[in-house]
Amino acid sequence: MNTRKAQKLLNLFPLILILALWLQPASADMLINSDITTNTIWKTSSSPYIIQNTIHVESGSSCDTKCPVLTIQPGVVVKFNPGAYIVIGSSHGGGLQAIGTITSRISFQPNSATPTIGYYGGLSFGDLTYTTSAIAYADFSYASTAISTGLNLTSVHHTTFQSNRTGISYRSSAPIAVYENVFLNNTTGAAAGPNNCRFAWWNSTSGPPTGVVWDSISYEPWLLGMPSTAQYFTGSFTSSNSTFNPSIGINSHIQFQTALTGSWTVRITNSGNQIVRTFTGSGSNGTVVWDGKNTSGALQPNGTYYYQIDSTGSHGEVATSAMGRMTIDTTKQFTISNLSLSAAYISPNGDGNKDITQLLASINYPDATWILNIKNSAGSVVRTATGTNSLNFVWDGKNGSQQIVPDGVYTFQLTYTDDAATASSSPVTTVDNTLPAPVITAPVQNTLVSNFYQGGSDSVSVTGNAGDVNFGNWLLSYGAGTSPTAWVDLSSNASSVNVSYNWLTSNLGNGTWTLRLFVNDLAANQNFVFRTITIGNFTVRQNAYQLDSNGGLVNYTSQIPFSLRETLLIKNPSGQTVRTLLNNTLRTQATYTDTWDGKSDSGVTLPDGPYSYTAAVTDGTTTMNWDLTAVPLTTNGDTVFYLPTDDYDPWNNQPLELKYTLQKASRMFLAFSSAGPRVLANCNPNVCIMGLDYQEAGPHIFHWAQVDNSGVYRPDLKYAAFSGGTNNFSQNTVLLFGSKPKISNLKLLPPLFFPYSGPQNITFDLVSYQNQAVNITVTFFNHTARATLRTMVQAGVTPGTGISLPWDGKADNGNYLAPGGYTVTVTASDAVGNSVSEQILTRIRY
Repeated sequence: MNTRKAQKLLNLFPLILILALWLQPASADMLINSDITTNTIWKTSSSPYIIQNTIHVESGSSCDTKCPVLTIQPGVVVKFNPGAYIVIGSSHGGGLQAIGTITSRISFQPNSATPTIGYYGGLSFGDLTYTTSAIAYADFSYASTAISTGLNLTSVHHTTFQSNRTGISYRSSAPIAVYENVFLNNTTGAAAGPNNCRFAWWNSTSGPPTGVVWDSISYEPWLLGMPSTAQYFTGSFTSSNSTFNPSIGINSHIQFQTALTGSWTVRITNSGNQIVRTFTGSGSNGTVVWDGKNTSGALQPNGTYYYQIDSTGSHGEVATSAMGRMTIDTTKQFTISNLSLSAAYISPNGDGNKDITQLLASINYPDATWILNIKNSAGSVVRTATGTNSLNFVWDGKNGSQQIVPDGVYTFQLTYTDDAATASSSPVTTVDNTLPAPVITAPVQNTLVSNFYQGGSDSVSVTGNAGDVNFGNWLLSYGAGTSPTAWVDLSSNASSVNVSYNWLTSNLGNGTWTLRLFVNDLAANQNFVFRTITIGNFTVRQNAYQLDSNGGLVNYTSQIPFSLRETLLIKNPSGQTVRTLLNNTLRTQATYTDTWDGKSDSGVTLPDGPYSYTAAVTDGTTTMNWDLTAVPLTTNGDTVFYLPTDDYDPWNNQPLELKYTLQKASRMFLAFSSAGPRVLANCNPNVCIMGLDYQEAGPHIFHWAQVDNSGVYRPDLKYAAFSGGTNNFSQNTVLLFGSKPKISNLKLLPPLFFPYSGPQNITFDLVSYQNQAVNITVTFFNHTARATLRTMVQAGVTPGTGISLPWDGKADNGNYLAPGGYTVTVTASDAVGNSVSEQILTRIRY
């Protein structure tokens, strides 16, 4: 028999052994159905062991260093019932040692003569597995997952996995020595990861079939046949730069070990199976460095190449060949990527804020090494670190002696090296343990700030400096008293160390206030400076913005900071003084309240409308005026409503009626337009019926007879914008209301008037202040002539309902009016000075 046939028969030995174990006659089976909580040995003489259900190898509680270990002797057969597992070190410590020999292997198999893949669970190692746990010279078949690794399983080698759903599943990234195993007809040979599964026979000279090994598993090199007996390659193997660019001086490296001390050969072939380079050596260790060139020194083209490792012992022993891949890619440059420095400024003072900076970097050659030198501004190295592949370095601002370095700029000189290729980068960070030194230059400490001495201005100019070389930002705040418990922010800045802010103090009470300037630098150092001042402003505030003539009052509160003489005046819309509440009255430091009842100095009720107050104070030398006419009550825009205007008929005593309720005294705006549906809130080209009219809070009813402000009929005005608010309501204004007359239920009977048939009656209801008689004026405006042709005046009309004034259809000249449309306006005027009007339309025919 030739050597090759003998080798093939030798390669079939593990399979023959498995079949022989299955077919051997049953002995007295050991039934296992309970957990193993003490050191236990499964002996060959008691084999087979039947796992009837899932069992655990672990103590029932914490066991420190005396946890149970299950030892399985060589030659033992372990059979599993369906779904059964052996779980090692799951909740508590436990271990398993299943180490057979070349001639006496351990078998893990189904307890069935006709099993299917996944018949039983397998071995599951938890994270509390003992570090002495190992598996060698064993056979697994028909398991769901033959071996599921944990943290401390140390090795799996010389083991056969056949017809399992998964051979090995790596549940942890902890390194495990997995080598010289056989994988035959498994759905998945090795899953999860990352880890390695080198020097294995995958039942194919091309390595594991697609899908049998997950991408995260390192399976190169693989065996080109069943492992030799003995299996001579060990698990000690390293490779670097499997994909490399020889044009920039990067080579591909492999290192291996063999139990043989004879000679070894490494042949590199191209995709056409042509040998391009051969390396030879002797001894148990081999190292190959390929520079991408063939034997003649010619650089090879880009592509995938294969290395084949052969080893022969000094006595003629032959190891099964192993193969792996190398890829030449001259487009792959040596490049640093994902470089980032978490903090450009640090203050390593132990306060937990910017104490460290983290440098991250990646390299596209995972086997490249790096050196990091941290240098001060003089170029001296204060800290050094080294590593491989990705960089993740945290610097705490300390030198190699673990001492905090002085303040200054430090350079991270990072250099990656792989063979002759280098790449470098030099980001910088600044160490700053010096606190900022903020300064407030104005106002000075304990100064009196008063609008009286500043021409009425309540603005306090605050200036200062953040006082830091590595300035981050400053925040200016204020609080009440000398030791505020709460702060209100005024201003902040992250671009300039100079502090400049005008602090408005009119809404603050007189007394002691404290300013605080907080500064934060880029290294998270913080500091404060405080300035205490006394505010002594003169102010006058009113408590209401509308006043009912029927017994209402409005209070004016004056805050007097020191002895002054005060004058307080009430003015009508024309600016005339109608009430003097104070006239150069001497007042000492205190708060005073003065009341106005809506009447003039002579006690007469004033007409409805907006009234304003002004004040002045003097100390005999300096005078200050207080006038808030130009200061609106609110600065927000008014609310605008868009209304369709088609549900009315002013020719038949049905004017447009708008009902609305105001929550506060407001200025109302009503504009009509021929374009819609949205109408802009302006009076050009729109027709404004209300032009910011003052109206009190409460319900309102407004009527419109579809005419413009001159009385002309405008059938084209189909859309309206109606708005209201306090945007144009001055802070010193109070709306006096409640004394003007009210006209309602205005009607013309009949609305279509034939003068030759009798008079037309103008009817309405009338209400007046204190039921006083009023004067009624009725005008008739001709739409065609655009002129008032008749004016009727009725003096001393007593308020009531159903008031009727007849009209004979004649003009002021005694002639009958021309036929056509007319706007009829009824106006009521009282002795207080109020005047109100209502309008309706009529047509005259003959």
